[in-house]
Amino acid sequence: MKRILFPLLIFASSGFLFNGISMGKTSAMRFDREAWIPLDFDPKNTVLLIEIMSDINKKGKDAYEKENATFEKIMKENYPFPYELTTNIDTSNEKYLDRNKYAYALSFGEHFHEYAKQSDHLISGTSGATIDIFNRKDGTYSETNGWAYSYRKGILEETVRQLVKVYNERGKQ
Repeated sequence: MKRILFPLLIFASSGFLFNGISMGKTSAMRFDREAWIPLDFDPKNTVLLIEIMSDINKKGKDAYEKENATFEKIMKENYPFPYELTTNIDTSNEKYLDRNKYAYALSFGEHFHEYAKQSDHLISGTSGATIDIFNRKDGTYSETNGWAYSYRKGILEETVRQLVKVYNERGKQ
């Protein structure tokens, strides 16, 4: 019995190993996590706007105040350049009309990944928060950086760290 099970176990585990390796390479090649950051992104000479949650009602206000405070903490700890938290990143916002000073904003979105269960042909999925860079100079949104998190604070923290890292690396070139 051991003679049959051991080779079978080795064969099955090698299939999982090779499949995992090939999937990792494929997904890594699919998306360049730096390409979504505009080449002229310069946090030293601009103020980055961060879209925060608005207080639409009393219940929402309490929840959003806590999340917005977390956003402020993340920015203080990870972003050494000028920024402002705002509920309105729109180009018509009178406070931020200078599009050279307020060239970019981080804007939140949602991602829903669907998958079908073959056994019963039902579709289900998972969702998460995504983040885009809004170019206020020309009114375009970058493609997402490819991350989707369950919580906005997670995506903000990773994105801000990535922005600083890429900016610093581009400065060394």
